[in-house]
Amino acid sequence: MKRLAGTLVAAGLALFGAAGSAAAQDSTTCSAWLVESSRFMNVPFGSFMPDRAFVPGSTNPLNNISTVDLPVNVGVIKCGAELILYDSGWKQQDYHKMTGTDHWAPLPEQLKLLGFDAADVTKIVIGHGHWDHAGQLSDFPNATLYVQREELRGIEWALNYPHPKIRR
Repeated sequence: MKRLAGTLVAAGLALFGAAGSAAAQDSTTCSAWLVESSRFMNVPFGSFMPDRAFVPGSTNPLNNISTVDLPVNVGVIKCGAELILYDSGWKQQDYHKMTGTDHWAPLPEQLKLLGFDAADVTKIVIGHGHWDHAGQLSDFPNATLYVQREELRGIEWALNYPHPKIRR
């Protein structure tokens, strides 16, 4: 956890440094939080680790875990005037109903608990374009989105996919 928080702070410093002078960066105190945006509940363990698929009655520790709860975390970095998010979580309500999850809260509401307003978010860095990482982008009207060039090409490809049930 400390390593991840340090990574988030380093990311915040790097982003701040790109926007400000080196002198300003040196005098700026940065803080980072890791917010659990939601949780995928009761995910079949073998979904993410196929070699560890559940085997009923197994005594092998690699095969006797049927489900796992997976957190969806969002990094929040406050660095000077910058309020930066790493990922934005998800909010697909139909999926919540379908899976019975009740482990979710809108990220703007979670930011309020930290003393921040969604309108104050200046930058959002997404690791990749999946809906559980970029699902609440529209809730941050003043933020600039940062995404890797190749990831952006993949998103563009998916948005232009010719099958009407896949393309949006």
